[in-house]
Amino acid sequence: KIDVAWDKGVKTTRTAKLKVLCYDEKGLLTNISAAITAQEANITNATITTTPDKNAVCIFEIGVTDLKHMENIIKGIQKVKRVIKVERIKIIN
Repeated sequence: KIDVAWDKGVKTTRTAKLKVLCYDEKGLLTNISAAITAQEANITNATITTTPDKNAVCIFEIGVTDLKHMENIIKGIQKVKRVIKVERIKIIN
């Protein structure tokens, strides 16, 4: 778990990085992307890697406005059928 502090007086977009483990199936990337955009978030970068055991590891960089926004995005992705796990990962600059 990563602790985050947000400045509640300013509405800015920050980059968050999410790792999504899912089954490697046709259409799943479309469904995950739709879940992110349904929360009014922009995907600024995405990297998808498949594994020999028919899973996929998806790394998304997305624009979020605050912690609640990020939590809603994660919840939306978790509802996508065939998603195994969603976690936030630290961005190293």
